[in-house]
Amino acid sequence: MKKNKLIRSQDGQQLHYMPISTPCYFNISADYADEGDSGHSKIAFCSVGINGVSFGIYKSEVKAAIVLEKLEKFLLGSTTHFAFPKDT
Repeated sequence: MKKNKLIRSQDGQQLHYMPISTPCYFNISADYADEGDSGHSKIAFCSVGINGVSFGIYKSEVKAAIVLEKLEKFLLGSTTHFAFPKDT
């Protein structure tokens, strides 16, 4: 029997209750910052979100991808609670 899932944001201030039958969209969104006069942009931070709402902010795209992978394993697993980890 599949169980409903509860996801807590990185700062602990948001909860997302997810019934198994409800589709959700999980993604990584990069925010870019200009590098001054060079005209180039670099990633300032990455946000991992659910349905367009940020649940965790990470300094690197690699760390954000690792957290998204952990979220995927949680969603496919049997545990019912997931908390976004702090950025280290």
